[in-house]
Amino acid sequence: MPELTDFDHEPLASPRPGFIGECAFAAVWKAAMTAPSAGRRWDGSDEHPIDAVLANFHLETTQRDVSILASMASWLGTNCGYSILHRAEHGLAGVGYERYLMAWAAENTRKRGINHFGRTIEAFAEKGGCMEFTVRDLEVCDSMMLWLPTSEGQAFLAAARAEYARQRDERDRNEARLWREHVAKATSAAAGASA
Repeated sequence: MPELTDFDHEPLASPRPGFIGECAFAAVWKAAMTAPSAGRRWDGSDEHPIDAVLANFHLETTQRDVSILASMASWLGTNCGYSILHRAEHGLAGVGYERYLMAWAAENTRKRGINHFGRTIEAFAEKGGCMEFTVRDLEVCDSMMLWLPTSEGQAFLAAARAEYARQRDERDRNEARLWREHVAKATSAAAGASA
């Protein structure tokens, strides 16, 4: 069995360039999952951050499991992912620790006219070149949704949202600067042409 530190915490497909939420959530996920040991297991070996995420998953962790989790983390930074988080945190706030799982279950159903009548998990499996998903993939996603309301899960969401806001603000400042430069050049050219 490979050591948990040997896994690549990249999504099945890279986040789309220019989609700040996907990029921010994927980067924070990778940083969290490659952080130094979170402590010790009962047998004295190092505990890996992914151990907590997969606490409800009682099978040996594989690279595919890790990639599905990274894909799910990146997907949480999309508009659809944000809507799941909002539904769990606001619409289902009184439900308790299962609120993220319930929001995910409602999202990951086949709906006519949405995702070509496919499940949400099929969208990220297909995006990564894996045309099929397994029950195991669903259980890995469910485990992540059960982890999100924990202190570690909430810390991940807070860090990912902060990184998203930072990248968005940086993009907005750059776009505003480019616009000011464009206006200044256009004004200067117009003034030069009239002189």
